[in-house]
Amino acid sequence: MDNTLDRRIEFVAYLDVELGNPNGDPDAGNRPRQLDDGRGIVTDVCLKRKVRDRIALEHSGEEGFDLYIEPTGTLNSKDERGFEAVLGAGVDLKGLRKSDPDAALRVRDAMCRTYFDVRCFGAVMTTFAKNNLAGGQVRGPVQLSFAVSADPVFPEGQTLTRQAVTTEADREKKTSEMAVKWVVPYGLYRVSGFVSPARARDTGFTWEDWDAFVGAFRRMFWEDRSASRPSMRLRTLTCFTHPNALGVCAAEANLERVSASLKEGVDIPTSFGDYVVEADGEGLPEGVEMVHEVL
Repeated sequence: MDNTLDRRIEFVAYLDVELGNPNGDPDAGNRPRQLDDGRGIVTDVCLKRKVRDRIALEHSGEEGFDLYIEPTGTLNSKDERGFEAVLGAGVDLKGLRKSDPDAALRVRDAMCRTYFDVRCFGAVMTTFAKNNLAGGQVRGPVQLSFAVSADPVFPEGQTLTRQAVTTEADREKKTSEMAVKWVVPYGLYRVSGFVSPARARDTGFTWEDWDAFVGAFRRMFWEDRSASRPSMRLRTLTCFTHPNALGVCAAEANLERVSASLKEGVDIPTSFGDYVVEADGEGLPEGVEMVHEVL
């Protein structure tokens, strides 16, 4: 039975941070990322990393849930193992395009079956391109936007001292070292997501994969606490599921139904309780199902 995801989905989530750095910018001394208008941002890459980490915890050892983008191993070695698994060892990749024109696509399909994040988010597999083979660029069905805060955030840099030095030479001059730790006192961030059935067919992304993604997305902060991120939480998740693969309206028609506003009398938010998050389910386009969760 074919269980490939076959209905278009959009979703909106609100996540927050309290006295933490949700996504530091390495080009700015790890300062929390901001737009020019003061609103904070968390990149899609950061959020996908957290989803991958949660998938690794919840589906460790399960077939089809290996991760392509992860700290150990190299991408080229994973590509090469994929070619060997499908075509056998010692295959001349340079001549493969002429000798077996469909081979690269078979390898691509095998990589999608093996690696959850390739099947879900897509990937660029450079071994294909450097051997002049098609199929190395996989467009995943699940795409995330940057998360942007509902209001401006006000990062603060706290200067810290460490009662230790790094080198013997340092010890001759000092007994401690200083650093800056950046925190956002409070910020509520909104992220949007989009799921394409057409791309799901290409990668083999199933309804079970969607359930795995949503579960990991809901729980991505549970095991992610650190000294720099002691308190991050997914607060709400609102999913819009269309009755078919193409959908019955523009994504924005659904996403704009979800909003966050400050409660009356609040100028600077300091907690989630300072906000009202609303999801308007009245008059939905015909066939669209909305599920709104407060987590």
